[in-house]
Amino acid sequence: MSGRQALALLLAAVAGLAAVAGASAWWMRDAVVDQSGFADRAAAALEQGAVRDAVEREIVAQVTDRLPPEVPRARVRDVVRAAVASTAFDLELAGAAARFNDELVQGDATATLDVDIGRVLEQTDPELVALLGDVGRARVARVHAADLPVNPARAADLVRGLAAVGPPLAFFALAAALAAARDRRSALGAFGLAALVASLLLFAGLELGRAAVRDEVRGGTGLSTAQARDAAVAAWREATGGVRTVAIAGAAGGLVLTIAGLGPWGRRRGYAQPST
Repeated sequence: MSGRQALALLLAAVAGLAAVAGASAWWMRDAVVDQSGFADRAAAALEQGAVRDAVEREIVAQVTDRLPPEVPRARVRDVVRAAVASTAFDLELAGAAARFNDELVQGDATATLDVDIGRVLEQTDPELVALLGDVGRARVARVHAADLPVNPARAADLVRGLAAVGPPLAFFALAAALAAARDRRSALGAFGLAALVASLLLFAGLELGRAAVRDEVRGGTGLSTAQARDAAVAAWREATGGVRTVAIAGAAGGLVLTIAGLGPWGRRRGYAQPST
């Protein structure tokens, strides 16, 4: 193999890695690091049964603790269920999620997802709100940055950097590889192999992240640890759905290019360098 071909294969491999890393970071930047994107992900997560059930249970428990004992718990449950399904709660959740995202990305030690449940319940059952008095805020979730496998602020900076650098690096590295290659099919195969490896590593990272998040979650006022963990896993899958899609596409496309570019089909024995 000539030095020129070796350089082409190296550039193609760099392009494959950058393509997968850049695409996944691009999605994470827009859907998780960005405040509005994070709020959208929170709304989508609420549509998951485990997440909605956890939110309703936690709010019911906190509201019940503040009510006179003669108020039936079934009434509170029905009112909260209707409130969580309302547009008012969607708007309140969007604001709470944006604040939660800001606390994480800015490097705060603790991020809390608090909703003004009194404002929401007032539109559903004013009489119940009158019994509550000064309701305050209901805490849906709390995250300690020290308990996470990575520092959220540093991870956000890394995601922004990869999203900015990854796609153009992949494009120019692949273009340079194809321009330099004497055997372009092998260069495409190297690109595919690198994308395949990067996608498999991405799958592994997603599973490790899911397991780490699950292990750190504990129950709340109205939730058992098992219920809280089910909700956390569902929210994690919703938050990283686009990354999983990138990994699937990268693995599938990378496998095809690897077989087509590095397989024995169509190659001539005793390959000789083409004349120039």
